[in-house]
Amino acid sequence: MEIKIDSLSSFIYEVNLLYSKWEIPSGDLWFRGVSSEKYNLLPGLKWRYNHLKKEPLERRENSIIEEFLQSSPALHDDIPKDPWQKYALMQHYGLPTRLLDWTKSPLVALFFALDLNNNEDNIIWCIDPFQLNKHIHDNDTIFTPKYFDEDDGIEVSSYLPTALRRNKSKKILPNPIAIESPLTNKRIYAQEGCFTVHGWKNNTIDNYFTKIDKPHIKKFIISASKIKEIKNCLDDIGIREDKIFQDLNSLSSRIIRDHS
Repeated sequence: MEIKIDSLSSFIYEVNLLYSKWEIPSGDLWFRGVSSEKYNLLPGLKWRYNHLKKEPLERRENSIIEEFLQSSPALHDDIPKDPWQKYALMQHYGLPTRLLDWTKSPLVALFFALDLNNNEDNIIWCIDPFQLNKHIHDNDTIFTPKYFDEDDGIEVSSYLPTALRRNKSKKILPNPIAIESPLTNKRIYAQEGCFTVHGWKNNTIDNYFTKIDKPHIKKFIISASKIKEIKNCLDDIGIREDKIFQDLNSLSSRIIRDHS
């Protein structure tokens, strides 16, 4: 399941090899880059509060979200009305949620893996989200929730926190689901962002793939000694912070770096 990477070209080669080997159309694999092997495939709410049982965790989540909803209109001029867009906005600004970020772009995932200079091996996970949904929901599609409660017979709205649902009597489902959020956020659009939404179980995404025959999951490991070289190569081909984050802070950071 692990592949060692020592250059940008070897990473691109191995990714293309996966598409060919697994016979998957271009763009249908998801990637997640992390700066250390200690970061597992659990979203922020889970790893921060995984000591809590199901009911206390749900109460903690709703308390966090209700406080955000109460205070955010005074600080943000354009709070979306759609509950999934609200949930993605919370994730965007660092609130702990049950959303785990992925990208369709292997180069974006590589950028995030190399973002911190922590002298550790960096990790990029690659999964087939269609296979994940087929295994968990018996439906090999990517769900696209927006203004409806069901998608292909799956009650996707059950994954929303109670505080964001129209039907508050629904229970959060146990296992995760792979979704594509509406691309109304320019950063999500630039990063080709997508999500797995986790239920009340604390299993990591890779744990689900261990139960699949011929699982479509890979873990790329980038040696700490190669990080600077690969990072420079990414910069040379235009994968830079202002392209990824789409804001003035990242633009200023990139300009300063270019002129230093």
